[in-house]
Amino acid sequence: MKSSPFFISFGLSLFFVVLLSRPDLCASEKALVEIQSSVGETSDGVRQSKLSSSYRNHRRYPGWKYEGEASDQWDLGGELTTSRGSNLLNRFQVVGVRGQVGRQLSEFQLIDFGLGGIFANDLGTGKIESALVGMAKWSGEVSRSFSFVTTAERASTTFDYLQPERSSLGLLSVKVSVATTYRLAESVKLGFGFAETWINDSNRKTDVQLSTMYGFSTGVPWIWAGFEAGTFSNSDKKAAYWSPTRFSFFGPRIESSFEFWKKSDVWILSGGLSGGISLIKEEQNASGLSYSVTPGLSFGDRNLRLFQLSYGRILSKQGSGEWSQNEVRLSGSFSL
Repeated sequence: MKSSPFFISFGLSLFFVVLLSRPDLCASEKALVEIQSSVGETSDGVRQSKLSSSYRNHRRYPGWKYEGEASDQWDLGGELTTSRGSNLLNRFQVVGVRGQVGRQLSEFQLIDFGLGGIFANDLGTGKIESALVGMAKWSGEVSRSFSFVTTAERASTTFDYLQPERSSLGLLSVKVSVATTYRLAESVKLGFGFAETWINDSNRKTDVQLSTMYGFSTGVPWIWAGFEAGTFSNSDKKAAYWSPTRFSFFGPRIESSFEFWKKSDVWILSGGLSGGISLIKEEQNASGLSYSVTPGLSFGDRNLRLFQLSYGRILSKQGSGEWSQNEVRLSGSFSL
Protein backbone atom coordinates (compact mmCIF):
# COMPACT_ATOMS: atom_id res chain seq x y z
CA MET A 1 0.00 0.00 0.00
CA LYS A 2 1.27 3.46 -0.79
CA SER A 3 1.50 5.66 2.28
CA SER A 4 0.39 9.04 0.91
CA PRO A 5 -3.31 8.19 0.33
CA PHE A 6 -3.38 6.55 3.77
CA PHE A 7 -2.09 9.60 5.65
CA ILE A 8 -4.22 11.99 3.60
CA SER A 9 -7.33 9.92 4.32
CA PHE A 10 -6.44 9.64 8.02
CA GLY A 11 -6.09 13.40 8.22
CA LEU A 12 -9.39 13.94 6.43
CA SER A 13 -11.14 11.46 8.74
CA LEU A 14 -9.83 13.38 11.77
CA PHE A 15 -10.96 16.63 10.15
CA PHE A 16 -14.41 15.10 9.57
CA VAL A 17 -14.73 14.08 13.26
CA VAL A 18 -13.66 17.52 14.48
CA LEU A 19 -16.13 19.16 12.11
CA LEU A 20 -19.01 17.03 13.41
CA SER A 21 -18.12 17.98 16.98
CA ARG A 22 -18.09 21.73 16.28
CA PRO A 23 -21.66 22.93 15.59
CA ASP A 24 -20.44 26.52 16.12
CA LEU A 25 -18.77 26.29 12.69
CA CYS A 26 -22.23 26.31 11.11
CA ALA A 27 -22.74 30.00 11.93
CA SER A 28 -26.36 31.06 11.39
CA GLU A 29 -27.12 28.41 8.77
CA LYS A 30 -28.16 24.83 9.34
CA ALA A 31 -25.83 21.96 8.51
CA LEU A 32 -26.78 18.97 6.37
CA VAL A 33 -26.13 15.29 7.08
CA GLU A 34 -26.94 12.78 4.33
CA ILE A 35 -26.91 8.98 4.48
CA GLN A 36 -27.36 6.95 1.29
CA SER A 37 -27.40 3.21 0.69
CA SER A 38 -28.03 0.98 -2.31
CA VAL A 39 -28.01 -2.69 -3.29
CA GLY A 40 -27.83 -3.72 -6.93
CA GLU A 41 -26.80 -6.30 -9.46
CA THR A 42 -26.34 -6.65 -13.20
CA SER A 43 -27.08 -9.60 -15.44
CA ASP A 44 -23.37 -10.01 -16.27
CA GLY A 45 -22.53 -11.01 -12.72
CA VAL A 46 -21.69 -7.79 -10.83
CA ARG A 47 -23.29 -7.47 -7.39
CA GLN A 48 -22.66 -4.45 -5.23
CA SER A 49 -23.89 -2.78 -2.03
CA LYS A 50 -22.93 0.79 -1.13
CA LEU A 51 -23.25 2.97 1.94
CA SER A 52 -22.19 6.61 2.17
CA SER A 53 -22.51 9.34 4.75
CA SER A 54 -21.67 13.01 4.29
CA TYR A 55 -21.67 16.20 6.31
CA ARG A 56 -21.66 19.83 5.18
CA ASN A 57 -21.83 22.69 7.62
CA HIS A 58 -24.15 24.65 5.31
CA ARG A 59 -26.97 23.28 3.17
CA ARG A 60 -26.52 23.74 -0.58
CA TYR A 61 -28.41 22.78 -3.73
CA PRO A 62 -28.04 25.20 -6.70
CA GLY A 63 -31.35 25.74 -8.45
CA TRP A 64 -33.43 24.52 -5.49
CA LYS A 65 -32.52 26.56 -2.45
CA TYR A 66 -33.00 25.65 1.18
CA GLU A 67 -34.76 27.97 3.60
CA GLY A 68 -32.36 30.48 5.17
CA GLU A 69 -29.51 29.75 2.76
CA ALA A 70 -26.82 32.48 2.83
CA SER A 71 -25.66 34.07 -0.41
CA ASP A 72 -21.96 34.41 0.56
CA GLN A 73 -20.34 31.77 2.77
CA TRP A 74 -17.46 29.28 3.10
CA ASP A 75 -18.48 25.63 3.46
CA LEU A 76 -16.67 22.67 5.03
CA GLY A 77 -17.58 19.01 4.96
CA GLY A 78 -16.59 15.43 4.36
CA GLU A 79 -17.81 12.13 2.97
CA LEU A 80 -17.23 8.48 3.82
CA THR A 81 -18.23 5.76 1.32
CA THR A 82 -18.02 1.97 1.60
CA SER A 83 -18.80 -0.61 -1.04
CA ARG A 84 -18.81 -4.39 -1.01
CA GLY A 85 -19.44 -6.59 -4.02
CA SER A 86 -18.40 -9.31 -6.39
CA ASN A 87 -18.06 -10.12 -10.06
CA LEU A 88 -17.61 -13.44 -11.79
CA LEU A 89 -14.05 -13.95 -10.52
CA ASN A 90 -13.49 -12.02 -7.30
CA ARG A 91 -15.01 -10.39 -4.22
CA PHE A 92 -14.00 -6.90 -3.16
CA GLN A 93 -14.50 -4.26 -0.50
CA VAL A 94 -13.78 -0.57 -1.11
CA VAL A 95 -13.61 2.35 1.32
CA GLY A 96 -13.35 5.97 0.25
CA VAL A 97 -12.95 9.10 2.38
CA ARG A 98 -12.94 12.69 1.16
CA GLY A 99 -12.76 16.13 2.73
CA GLN A 100 -14.47 19.04 1.02
CA VAL A 101 -14.34 22.83 1.01
CA GLY A 102 -16.75 25.03 -0.90
CA ARG A 103 -17.61 28.66 -1.44
CA GLN A 104 -21.03 30.14 -2.07
CA LEU A 105 -19.94 32.86 -4.51
CA SER A 106 -23.35 34.47 -4.71
CA GLU A 107 -27.00 33.60 -4.38
CA PHE A 108 -26.74 31.72 -7.67
CA GLN A 109 -23.22 30.20 -7.92
CA LEU A 110 -21.21 27.67 -5.91
CA ILE A 111 -17.74 26.10 -6.17
CA ASP A 112 -16.54 22.93 -4.43
CA PHE A 113 -13.19 21.17 -4.04
CA GLY A 114 -12.60 17.72 -2.58
CA LEU A 115 -9.55 15.57 -1.83
CA GLY A 116 -9.31 12.08 -0.37
CA GLY A 117 -8.25 8.48 -0.73
CA ILE A 118 -9.75 5.18 -1.76
CA PHE A 119 -8.77 1.74 -0.45
CA ALA A 120 -9.72 -1.58 -2.04
CA ASN A 121 -9.41 -5.02 -0.48
CA ASP A 122 -9.53 -8.17 -2.61
CA LEU A 123 -11.42 -10.49 -0.25
CA GLY A 124 -10.08 -13.56 -2.03
CA THR A 125 -6.35 -12.81 -1.91
CA GLY A 126 -6.23 -10.19 0.85
CA LYS A 127 -4.40 -7.76 -1.45
CA ILE A 128 -4.98 -4.09 -0.59
CA GLU A 129 -4.68 -1.27 -3.14
CA SER A 130 -5.00 2.47 -2.61
CA ALA A 131 -5.24 5.62 -4.69
CA LEU A 132 -5.64 9.37 -4.35
CA VAL A 133 -8.96 10.85 -5.56
CA GLY A 134 -10.33 14.37 -5.82
CA MET A 135 -12.82 16.66 -7.52
CA ALA A 136 -13.58 20.26 -8.43
CA LYS A 137 -17.08 21.51 -9.27
CA TRP A 138 -18.63 24.82 -10.34
CA SER A 139 -22.41 25.03 -10.48
CA GLY A 140 -25.14 27.63 -10.52
CA GLU A 141 -27.47 29.77 -12.56
CA VAL A 142 -26.44 32.44 -15.06
CA SER A 143 -30.04 33.59 -15.22
CA ARG A 144 -33.43 32.20 -14.28
CA SER A 145 -33.43 30.47 -17.68
CA PHE A 146 -29.94 28.93 -17.73
CA SER A 147 -28.27 26.64 -15.16
CA PHE A 148 -25.07 24.61 -15.35
CA VAL A 149 -22.84 22.10 -13.54
CA THR A 150 -19.18 21.61 -14.52
CA THR A 151 -17.08 18.91 -12.83
CA ALA A 152 -13.51 17.60 -12.97
CA GLU A 153 -12.95 14.41 -10.98
CA ARG A 154 -10.39 11.68 -10.38
CA ALA A 155 -12.15 8.58 -9.07
CA SER A 156 -12.38 4.81 -9.13
CA THR A 157 -14.80 3.18 -11.54
CA THR A 158 -15.73 0.53 -8.99
CA PHE A 159 -18.53 2.70 -7.58
CA ASP A 160 -20.18 2.80 -11.04
CA TYR A 161 -20.49 -0.97 -11.61
CA LEU A 162 -17.50 -0.83 -13.94
CA GLN A 163 -15.60 -3.58 -12.17
CA PRO A 164 -13.15 -5.44 -14.43
CA GLU A 165 -12.45 -9.04 -13.52
CA ARG A 166 -9.40 -9.70 -11.32
CA SER A 167 -9.47 -6.11 -10.00
CA SER A 168 -10.62 -4.98 -6.56
CA LEU A 169 -9.79 -1.29 -7.01
CA GLY A 170 -11.40 -1.13 -10.42
CA LEU A 171 -9.91 1.38 -12.82
CA LEU A 172 -8.88 4.93 -12.06
CA SER A 173 -10.35 7.64 -14.23
CA VAL A 174 -10.18 11.38 -14.76
CA LYS A 175 -13.51 12.79 -15.91
CA VAL A 176 -14.42 16.28 -17.10
CA SER A 177 -18.12 16.99 -17.61
CA VAL A 178 -20.59 19.79 -18.18
CA ALA A 179 -24.39 19.67 -17.91
CA THR A 180 -26.66 22.58 -18.77
CA THR A 181 -30.38 23.29 -18.73
CA TYR A 182 -31.96 26.10 -20.72
CA ARG A 183 -35.57 27.05 -20.00
CA LEU A 184 -37.20 28.42 -23.14
CA ALA A 185 -40.43 29.03 -21.23
CA GLU A 186 -41.94 28.08 -17.87
CA SER A 187 -42.99 24.71 -19.30
CA VAL A 188 -40.24 24.07 -21.90
CA LYS A 189 -36.62 23.16 -21.13
CA LEU A 190 -33.65 21.90 -23.11
CA GLY A 191 -30.84 19.83 -21.65
CA PHE A 192 -27.28 19.23 -22.84
CA GLY A 193 -24.56 17.08 -21.31
CA PHE A 194 -20.99 16.32 -22.34
CA ALA A 195 -18.38 14.19 -20.58
CA GLU A 196 -14.86 13.11 -21.47
CA THR A 197 -13.24 10.36 -19.38
CA TRP A 198 -9.62 9.18 -19.46
CA ILE A 199 -9.15 5.72 -17.90
CA ASN A 200 -5.77 4.39 -16.78
CA ASP A 201 -5.98 1.39 -19.13
CA SER A 202 -5.42 3.79 -22.09
CA ASN A 203 -9.13 3.95 -22.90
CA ARG A 204 -10.96 7.23 -23.47
CA LYS A 205 -14.75 7.62 -23.23
CA THR A 206 -16.89 10.36 -24.77
CA ASP A 207 -20.51 10.86 -23.75
CA VAL A 208 -22.97 13.37 -25.30
CA GLN A 209 -26.65 13.72 -24.33
CA LEU A 210 -29.49 15.99 -25.45
CA SER A 211 -33.04 16.31 -24.15
CA THR A 212 -36.15 18.39 -24.65
CA MET A 213 -38.93 18.29 -22.06
CA TYR A 214 -42.39 19.82 -21.77
CA GLY A 215 -43.99 20.49 -18.38
CA PHE A 216 -47.63 19.46 -18.35
CA SER A 217 -47.66 20.51 -14.69
CA THR A 218 -44.75 22.48 -13.18
CA GLY A 219 -46.10 22.73 -9.64
CA VAL A 220 -47.72 19.97 -7.56
CA PRO A 221 -48.11 17.47 -9.14
CA TRP A 222 -44.91 17.85 -11.20
CA ILE A 223 -45.12 16.17 -14.64
CA TRP A 224 -42.62 16.52 -17.49
CA ALA A 225 -42.39 14.49 -20.70
CA GLY A 226 -40.26 14.70 -23.82
CA PHE A 227 -37.42 13.07 -25.72
CA GLU A 228 -33.76 12.31 -25.06
CA ALA A 229 -30.94 11.26 -27.36
CA GLY A 230 -27.26 10.61 -26.97
CA THR A 231 -24.06 8.95 -28.13
CA PHE A 232 -21.42 7.04 -26.19
CA SER A 233 -18.04 5.93 -27.53
CA ASN A 234 -14.72 4.42 -26.42
CA SER A 235 -11.35 4.86 -28.07
CA ASP A 236 -10.47 1.21 -27.35
CA LYS A 237 -12.68 -1.85 -27.13
CA LYS A 238 -11.74 -3.65 -23.90
CA ALA A 239 -12.38 -7.30 -23.15
CA ALA A 240 -12.63 -6.68 -19.38
CA TYR A 241 -15.75 -4.48 -19.54
CA TRP A 242 -18.43 -3.17 -21.91
CA SER A 243 -16.78 -0.53 -24.08
CA PRO A 244 -18.36 -0.14 -27.54
CA THR A 245 -16.60 2.11 -30.00
CA ARG A 246 -19.99 3.59 -30.91
CA PHE A 247 -23.36 3.46 -29.16
CA SER A 248 -26.41 5.70 -29.63
CA PHE A 249 -29.94 5.99 -28.27
CA PHE A 250 -33.13 7.99 -28.86
CA GLY A 251 -36.58 7.84 -27.31
CA PRO A 252 -39.34 9.32 -25.14
CA ARG A 253 -38.96 9.99 -21.41
CA ILE A 254 -41.27 11.00 -18.54
CA GLU A 255 -40.50 12.43 -15.08
CA SER A 256 -43.14 13.03 -12.41
CA SER A 257 -43.77 13.64 -8.72
CA PHE A 258 -47.07 13.43 -6.83
CA GLU A 259 -48.11 14.42 -3.32
CA PHE A 260 -50.21 11.77 -1.55
CA TRP A 261 -50.55 13.07 1.99
CA LYS A 262 -49.52 16.14 3.94
CA LYS A 263 -49.52 17.15 7.60
CA SER A 264 -48.71 20.86 7.77
CA ASP A 265 -45.36 21.46 6.01
CA VAL A 266 -43.36 19.05 8.16
CA TRP A 267 -44.51 15.59 7.08
CA ILE A 268 -45.25 15.10 3.39
CA LEU A 269 -45.69 11.72 1.69
CA SER A 270 -45.02 11.89 -2.02
CA GLY A 271 -44.17 9.55 -4.86
CA GLY A 272 -42.30 9.84 -8.10
CA LEU A 273 -42.00 7.93 -11.35
CA SER A 274 -39.49 8.39 -14.12
CA GLY A 275 -38.68 6.21 -17.09
CA GLY A 276 -38.15 5.93 -20.78
CA ILE A 277 -37.96 3.73 -23.85
CA SER A 278 -35.07 4.15 -26.27
CA LEU A 279 -34.12 2.80 -29.65
CA ILE A 280 -30.47 1.75 -29.27
CA LYS A 281 -27.74 0.98 -31.78
CA GLU A 282 -24.32 -0.50 -30.91
CA GLU A 283 -21.65 -0.45 -33.62
CA GLN A 284 -22.74 -2.68 -36.52
CA ASN A 285 -25.13 -4.77 -34.43
CA ALA A 286 -28.86 -4.87 -35.06
CA SER A 287 -30.88 -2.11 -33.43
CA GLY A 288 -32.58 -2.88 -30.15
CA LEU A 289 -34.67 -1.37 -27.37
CA SER A 290 -33.78 -0.21 -23.88
CA TYR A 291 -36.31 0.30 -21.09
CA SER A 292 -35.74 2.15 -17.81
CA VAL A 293 -38.12 2.80 -14.92
CA THR A 294 -37.60 4.29 -11.45
CA PRO A 295 -40.53 4.49 -9.02
CA GLY A 296 -39.91 6.06 -5.64
CA LEU A 297 -41.37 7.35 -2.37
CA SER A 298 -40.31 10.21 -0.12
CA PHE A 299 -41.49 11.16 3.36
CA GLY A 300 -40.76 14.38 5.23
CA ASP A 301 -39.64 17.89 4.37
CA ARG A 302 -36.24 18.55 2.77
CA ASN A 303 -35.76 21.64 4.95
CA LEU A 304 -35.96 19.49 8.11
CA ARG A 305 -35.62 15.75 7.43
CA LEU A 306 -36.38 13.67 4.37
CA PHE A 307 -36.42 9.90 3.78
CA GLN A 308 -36.43 8.43 0.26
CA LEU A 309 -36.84 4.92 -1.14
CA SER A 310 -36.56 4.07 -4.85
CA TYR A 311 -36.09 1.14 -7.22
CA GLY A 312 -34.37 1.41 -10.59
CA ARG A 313 -34.45 -1.11 -13.42
CA ILE A 314 -32.76 -1.00 -16.82
CA LEU A 315 -33.37 -3.65 -19.49
CA SER A 316 -31.65 -3.60 -22.89
CA LYS A 317 -32.29 -6.02 -25.75
CA GLN A 318 -30.39 -6.28 -29.04
CA GLY A 319 -31.03 -9.28 -31.25
CA SER A 320 -30.67 -12.35 -29.06
CA GLY A 321 -28.64 -10.47 -26.43
CA GLU A 322 -30.06 -9.02 -23.23
CA TRP A 323 -28.59 -7.01 -20.33
CA SER A 324 -30.28 -5.74 -17.17
CA GLN A 325 -29.52 -3.84 -13.98
CA ASN A 326 -31.62 -3.66 -10.81
CA GLU A 327 -30.93 -1.38 -7.86
CA VAL A 328 -32.75 -0.44 -4.65
CA ARG A 329 -31.81 2.86 -2.96
CA LEU A 330 -32.62 4.17 0.52
CA SER A 331 -31.53 7.58 1.80
CA GLY A 332 -32.10 10.10 4.56
CA SER A 333 -31.13 13.77 4.90
CA PHE A 334 -31.20 15.75 8.13
CA SER A 335 -30.86 19.47 8.76
CA LEU A 336 -29.07 20.20 12.04
